[in-house]
Amino acid sequence: MQSCVVLASSIIALVLLPAGGNATEVTSRERGDLAIHARDILSRYCHQCHGGKERKGNFDALDYPKIVATGPHPVPFVVAKDVAASQMIQFIEDGAMPPGNLPRPSLAEITLLKEWINAGAPAFPVDFQEKTIYQAVLNDLAKHAAHEVPYFRYLSLSHLVRAKLLMPELAKEQLALEAALLAVGGERGKNAAVPIDPTATLYRLDLRALGWDNRELFYRVENRKPAGIYPLSPYDLLLLEYPHAMAPDNRFDGYFTQAGLAAPIPILRGDWVAQAIMNREGVLTPLGVELASLTKLSTEHAKKGFPPLGSLEWTPPCGLKPFPFGNQNPVAAAPKPLTDRTPLPLTSWYAGDVEPAKPAFSLTAEIVDTDGKPLKTVKVGQSFRLNVTIDRPVRYRLFRVESDGSIVEQETSADGYLAKSGTLQPKPVPPDSLASFRIVDIPNGNEKATEYFVLLAALEERELPPISIVRSRHAMCDNEKFPISRFLIDLGQDLKHREWAAVRRVVPITVTQEEGN
Repeated sequence: MQSCVVLASSIIALVLLPAGGNATEVTSRERGDLAIHARDILSRYCHQCHGGKERKGNFDALDYPKIVATGPHPVPFVVAKDVAASQMIQFIEDGAMPPGNLPRPSLAEITLLKEWINAGAPAFPVDFQEKTIYQAVLNDLAKHAAHEVPYFRYLSLSHLVRAKLLMPELAKEQLALEAALLAVGGERGKNAAVPIDPTATLYRLDLRALGWDNRELFYRVENRKPAGIYPLSPYDLLLLEYPHAMAPDNRFDGYFTQAGLAAPIPILRGDWVAQAIMNREGVLTPLGVELASLTKLSTEHAKKGFPPLGSLEWTPPCGLKPFPFGNQNPVAAAPKPLTDRTPLPLTSWYAGDVEPAKPAFSLTAEIVDTDGKPLKTVKVGQSFRLNVTIDRPVRYRLFRVESDGSIVEQETSADGYLAKSGTLQPKPVPPDSLASFRIVDIPNGNEKATEYFVLLAALEERELPPISIVRSRHAMCDNEKFPISRFLIDLGQDLKHREWAAVRRVVPITVTQEEGN
């Protein structure tokens, strides 16, 4: 890591020496960097005596309101835009503070503090922990009318400050986020995320600015048929993938209900969002391609006056070639959650197996033939089953993701409950017949394709939440481009399932065109 002097000098150069060498108005990013560095300097040189374990008096060096207060002291500690009137600088420059042989700020750091004051002494939080960030979001929501709240989403870079990421990298992450939003939202995405805090690490995303406020782009699928509009927004696809969620905070329940979020997650990491949408070379990820296509779908839908589901007066844009499920992550593999109460991306499209930090049971699953022999490949029409090994009784839901991206829930003979390890097979019709899974074809006549079984399981005493299968209103074109499909835990107005401690197992199966028995 670079030294503090180098860091301070780099920020000073950024603020004081723009192109042409003349002073200019600082940007929100530069002001934010100054605030973060000022807080860091105060933390390292002042907080030990003024706010730390060895606190002297009732003054806290990281309590911003007290730092800039005009009383009760005759000379304010910090006076915005007035270095000469700021007692802090006087104490440091005359050697009174820090006292004795304690480490002292360098010349570059003192200069940085002065630049912070000259920039208006932008505020900083007492810390960058989740609790503080959550409160900042709640404060922002409280400032707006109720009819505005459903369109607001929040992104944060504050975790990078906690990780002591260098300020130039923080600016880089902000630029990456802005570029990603622009890539999927067109020109409308240019100013979609607006900083709402003085450190410019917390952003409000307005869905209307991206064209993501249309809640008529998806419909529910039941028995492979449309069953009414499902109010899923493009932003919700990010929620379904998000691996860094924290334990739910009940203070957001009203917001979750108003905003109709697909998962109870009030804030997403901005750098994760950027990487989930676009890689460092500027190429859209599969998820980014899907989001861009939904923006286009929304635009065309609006142009036609928002025609209802099933309207014959609108030909929607073509869908996409399906992206592989589960084994093609657009971002790095998700870390294990911190607690069993952390919302898990159980219905993610671009993640494989998912489980809590400390699973309450063990579960494995594999494809086998009718004699119990493991299979990695099946032929079209070949019979096979799903062998599940568990160490405790579980309730489960089984889904199959077909090679065209379609999702079907698979009813099985065990009716969603396993008391011990066993083999899952379709519910037999008629009841006295033997049943096995079969894949009857491969779309577009391809020689080979991959399908997936997705098993969601929880302990037998846990109630399984409702799960919806949804599909975008894209057109299917040339038997190659299909609508976007997802399955998701249907919270509705009831948030009790947000802590559903389940495990997910993804079992891929390669299908070949040659017919089997």
